[in-house]
Amino acid sequence: MDKVLVTGASSYIGLHCISELLSKGFKVIGSLRDNSKRANIFSALEPFLKNNSHLNFVELDLLKDDGWEEAARDCRYVLHVASPFPLKEPNDENKLIIPAKDGTLRALKASLIAGVERVVITSSMAAISYGHEDNKVSTLNHDDWTNIESKNITAYVKSKTIAERAAWSFVRENEIEMSVINPGFVLGPLLDNNLEATSANFMKKIIKREIPLIPNIFMNCVDVRDVAKLHVAAMLSPQANKLRFPCMTASPMSLKEITEIIISNGVSAPTVRAPDWLIKFLGIFNSEMRAISHYLNKKSFIDSSQTKDVLDWSPTPIQETIVDMVRDISLKID
Repeated sequence: MDKVLVTGASSYIGLHCISELLSKGFKVIGSLRDNSKRANIFSALEPFLKNNSHLNFVELDLLKDDGWEEAARDCRYVLHVASPFPLKEPNDENKLIIPAKDGTLRALKASLIAGVERVVITSSMAAISYGHEDNKVSTLNHDDWTNIESKNITAYVKSKTIAERAAWSFVRENEIEMSVINPGFVLGPLLDNNLEATSANFMKKIIKREIPLIPNIFMNCVDVRDVAKLHVAAMLSPQANKLRFPCMTASPMSLKEITEIIISNGVSAPTVRAPDWLIKFLGIFNSEMRAISHYLNKKSFIDSSQTKDVLDWSPTPIQETIVDMVRDISLKID
């Protein structure tokens, strides 16, 4: 039975990746930054376990060498999902950039030493679609890269772009197979009860009307269950080596469209748009608003045809994704 190391095992995407692997009969080693989460994570994944011995955990830190080589030993594949994702813009961008880049390189180096067959990296749409200032409406695909020299780039966007570029540089210089998944804004039900994770926190705030006004922002969304399946498909597909796989809605959805779907399913949500000037003004005092202000009226049209063709991806309708997530979070709030 093949074994897979999944970093960031406690994360939103990481949990879904592990559930997908367990369902397909793989043994999984999940990395945690803090082993105190072990019992909760095991409980969340128990429905997918046929045998408790198929899931084990190891403590790894993106900023420390300790344990990486040992964790990758005897693994056929590695899914490197772990990366910092803050709820607010940090004062120092290197607090995100350094662990994102160094953690990615640690995963790749350990995989190379261990003789891992393929590494799948969780990158982001953030590494593709930002910093293109020529026009606000752009069509992008797997060949495009975010321009990190732009003045309107957040630390998170920089961190994902720099980390992915470092990964491709490593692969060019070393004999190792790698695929990269570039999700849009990930939505869908949670496997655990952590409502402070980025997507869950976002949806919780909408449902509880903690966001009273709707910023004029647009998102290319994707179902978390699709993202997990694509990680496994990229891991197994002979054709997927050295390719990037954007996965998200081709056309952006406004936040207002998302709230309308929520309301149409009987859940309260804000309906009034926030003026752009108000978001920018609040951004002077609030780092979260400042980060949002960079994305006002920014639309990206994404071509995910390579993902659909190579990995045989049929996207889950995003309305279904939103409804499933709202139902799940509503139960967990109560």
